[in-house]
Amino acid sequence: MRSRGFTLIELMVVLVIIGLVTSLVVVSIGGDSHEQRAEEEVKRAAALLDLAQEQAILEGKEYGVEWLRDGYRFYRFQNAQWEAIEDDKLFRPRQLEQGLVIILYVEDDNVPLKDVSGAQAEPQIVLYSSGERTPFELTVAAPGSRSGPELRGKSFGRLQLEFSDRT
Repeated sequence: MRSRGFTLIELMVVLVIIGLVTSLVVVSIGGDSHEQRAEEEVKRAAALLDLAQEQAILEGKEYGVEWLRDGYRFYRFQNAQWEAIEDDKLFRPRQLEQGLVIILYVEDDNVPLKDVSGAQAEPQIVLYSSGERTPFELTVAAPGSRSGPELRGKSFGRLQLEFSDRT
């Protein structure tokens, strides 16, 4: 009588399958950290601000950005007033992931952010058709932190992405 058992190849195949399943579970559970999300949001904001600046120059109209506690929205100055941009795919209002904190300094002054945009809202950062902009420093921080990736914009020039330890 011959005893039945598993061959070495069968055991190795089972171990490889278990390893693959385990690695997929770890990757799916791990997800992105708040710090990674903060960096993604700052990069997205930088790209959109660059695009809005170019649009302001091309159209000869001022654009602006209003920062709220949980996101931001773009404005266009027309008919002698600021009008919120609602129906544009690129410049639509943006909301940050819950828990991320926005810290905004405009011309070296800390700007208190509102929960919601008001009826007569005005942007804190203006992107002029001349290529100038309101100088600012924007930090998006993880919950419980006051530091994170920082986006700096001077009056002229390119936006700069840095890491901040401002408290």
